[in-house]
Amino acid sequence: ATLHALRVARGFKQKGKVAKFEGHYHGCYDQALISLTPSADVRGPDSAPCSIGSSFGTSQDTIEDTLVLPFNDIQSTEKLLKKHKDELAAVIMEPVQRGFVPAKPDFIKAVREVTRDLGIVLIFDEVMSGFRMEKFGGAQNTYGVDPDMTCLGKIIGGGLPSGAFLGKQEIMSVVDPITRPKDARVFHGGTFNGHPTVLAAGNATLDVLQLPETYPYLNKISDKLRNGFNDLFARSGFDARAVGPGSTFNVLFAKKGSKVDLNDIRDYRHAAACDSALRAQFDYGLMARGMHFHPDKPFYTCTAHSEKDVEVTLKAAEEVLKRMKA
Repeated sequence: ATLHALRVARGFKQKGKVAKFEGHYHGCYDQALISLTPSADVRGPDSAPCSIGSSFGTSQDTIEDTLVLPFNDIQSTEKLLKKHKDELAAVIMEPVQRGFVPAKPDFIKAVREVTRDLGIVLIFDEVMSGFRMEKFGGAQNTYGVDPDMTCLGKIIGGGLPSGAFLGKQEIMSVVDPITRPKDARVFHGGTFNGHPTVLAAGNATLDVLQLPETYPYLNKISDKLRNGFNDLFARSGFDARAVGPGSTFNVLFAKKGSKVDLNDIRDYRHAAACDSALRAQFDYGLMARGMHFHPDKPFYTCTAHSEKDVEVTLKAAEEVLKRMKA
């Protein structure tokens, strides 16, 4: 979805460069993997992150065609966008970075304003946040900010492989095979486009998500698990927090002597400064007690989870934290 959206934006604006935010994940193709997890020795200053290839084999041209921006830093982001405005077709961003670092409201509104003023296409990658905020409609509904294009995936296919990108009519018209001549049309096609099984699963999932009881239940289960973790961290003496909005959050442990405020994680660099070794102990301790999730990644809740499931998970977490303290 994000690959197609960027191509459409480049075709619409007839410019080759795009901007993304440091640490934001948009997929596994070359341009999406720029400055995904850059190390401190190469990533550059906070106010002007360097463009770093995150995979061996990334072309230098791709690196140079991608401007990297600092998340939740209004002044620096505006300065960089204004400096490169004549080269940029689009800015792509996760409104909630990796599902657990939300954009500050004034920041996301400022990004919308400056991209509109500069004539740069603003793309929201809501593959993670699109159906995991506190209410239906994604982060753009929560923030009250309308991007020019939106990318969706995962949940929109009911768990089957899926992706969708959508946008304003004048932008999306560049893929129209009827009104656009072939030499001025952006290619969009694929073997599995419009797959009926995926669409059926997606429609069924969207029907459930729009039931009045769905989001209140999701919020209740998510809050119970998130708050339960935080209560356990406080009682056990760990400087750790479960952070993130809606039905997804991450667990972060502060390094000893760290100045990072776990209640105010603003960007990739703050999150990267946390203690990954303690997080690994926590993760594998839970897995050894029957909890199945992706280590070192956010936690996700869904309507299939019950309050009993949360209680069992918190009991296991309590045992793990006691062992970590021993």
